[in-house]
Amino acid sequence: MQCSDLDLALLYYDLAMYEIDSVRRRKVRLVLVHQYTERAAPALSGHCIPGEEVISTYIVWQGQSCRLPLSTTHLILLDYLCRHRGVAQSAAQIAAGLDTELFYLHHGSNARGAAVVRARTSRTAVRQQIKRIRAILAKCFSDANLDFDPAAIIRSHATSTREVRYQVEANVTWEH
Repeated sequence: MQCSDLDLALLYYDLAMYEIDSVRRRKVRLVLVHQYTERAAPALSGHCIPGEEVISTYIVWQGQSCRLPLSTTHLILLDYLCRHRGVAQSAAQIAAGLDTELFYLHHGSNARGAAVVRARTSRTAVRQQIKRIRAILAKCFSDANLDFDPAAIIRSHATSTREVRYQVEANVTWEH
């Protein structure tokens, strides 16, 4: 498919407006990279399917990018939080979701000779992992001289009890 000069200009304009809007709202973009996408039906092309593996996450801001050096467990947790970013969830809800959703139960199973990495976790472990992810975000922001608070990316919401709910506040895209 060929693009005319006008189509290309409109695409660049849309990207620039998106970036300006992100700067105004102080939202970063998270890019989660998956591999081992099976040759699925064309209707599933570009969609996340069970058996893929989350291999990397990047923070993108004003043309800069920073790869987050996260372990597989942290990548899986961050992927889960990004997929469910519309609703804040408690650590218990997150742990239950990681133990029941097919994408996480079959994580990496499409690889040759796959040793499936289960995302089994507990609510206590979820809290600790979120602290560690925030620490890595803080280091990334510091290294790139960005003035962001990691707690603004992975937000904690208080409830009427002592329970805390977590929610990602970022523009998120997935690459396959």
